[in-house]
Amino acid sequence: MERVPSRRRRLLSWLPSILLVTLMAVAGFVTVAINNSWWVDPNPVAGADQTAPGGSSIFTGAGVDYLSRTGLVVIRMDSGAALPAEQLGLEPDGERSIASERPLRVQVFGPDGALVVQDARQVTLSTEAGELIRVDVVVPVGGNFTSAHAQLTQVADLYGWSAEELETMLDEIGAAKRDDPDSPATASVGPGGEVGLAVTATLLADRGAEITYTAERLP
Repeated sequence: MERVPSRRRRLLSWLPSILLVTLMAVAGFVTVAINNSWWVDPNPVAGADQTAPGGSSIFTGAGVDYLSRTGLVVIRMDSGAALPAEQLGLEPDGERSIASERPLRVQVFGPDGALVVQDARQVTLSTEAGELIRVDVVVPVGGNFTSAHAQLTQVADLYGWSAEELETMLDEIGAAKRDDPDSPATASVGPGGEVGLAVTATLLADRGAEITYTAERLP
């Protein structure tokens, strides 16, 4: 057996300690970096590239990072505060969809109020001739389509939907599911104009339920 020199043995005996100290230093650096990160700040302050003047969300990479972090999407479609598509980070003509793993609170402001949607998972923005003309907000609903319908009933007066429209919606989906329980069924209510926008809700009944709220500029 080859004999290891004593000096080498001493060096080898120090290696575990050196490695441990190095790993602790790296872990400490990573912890400090994370703790100082904007992503873990409980009250992040938006930079100029993350929100638009007037508090509107913008849909550039930095803007989407910010709204994903805060869970709040603010969209201004009231004439005094509406911004051109370019300033919102959108193409002049087209659609942009933003999906989120985190539930979002979406506020779409019109001249006379706002469409406010909780627990949204997708927002689609449609532009035409350089202006934002339509917003679609998708919300998964726990339970079946009657649970979703009950949610719409609670906000009907806010958006201008009548009791008759809501009853017709329920009848249409119920009849469709009775005829073919395994196929998806949809029905819509609206548009109502209480907030100064044309607000519609479309209920999808499939294995679960989903509501798509739509806000469009009035003619």
